[in-house]
Amino acid sequence: MPKLKPLQQWYCDTCDELIQKPEDGWVEWIRQNNRVQDFRICHHVIASPRQHSEEGCYAHGDKRGEASHHLKVFLGADGMISLLSDVHVGPWLDPQGKATSGLGDAASWAETFRRLHVPYYEEARRYFARARAGGYSDDDNEIRPFLESSLLDIIQEYGDDE
Repeated sequence: MPKLKPLQQWYCDTCDELIQKPEDGWVEWIRQNNRVQDFRICHHVIASPRQHSEEGCYAHGDKRGEASHHLKVFLGADGMISLLSDVHVGPWLDPQGKATSGLGDAASWAETFRRLHVPYYEEARRYFARARAGGYSDDDNEIRPFLESSLLDIIQEYGDDE
């Protein structure tokens, strides 16, 4: 049985503790030369278990090109549009489709997109290594492991019984 509320709770990339609700979360990344990279999900400083420190769970606060926003801004259809704008500005601003991607780190962006928009992904990803070692995904492709039914199977089969 899943422990997290899908698309409502996440694990902090800094402290690994649960972000209880979207309002308690923060997304940060680095923007350099019009390219985005190193996406992270962490506690907003006011909800951070490390709020006694100046930066809380933020990791990019003192880095050049730091950008960040409330996690809730990236949820739902509007959140998808916001994240997709890093991949391509869309036909309104680029009717000929000639603009280049703003991604400097596609893997980090895709991981963040899945965590924010694919039900059960956030919880199941914690068990991916265990599932691979158990032979779960030996014959999978780039899609099947991320389908909702597969993610639930991984949670059921390899998740902790806490």
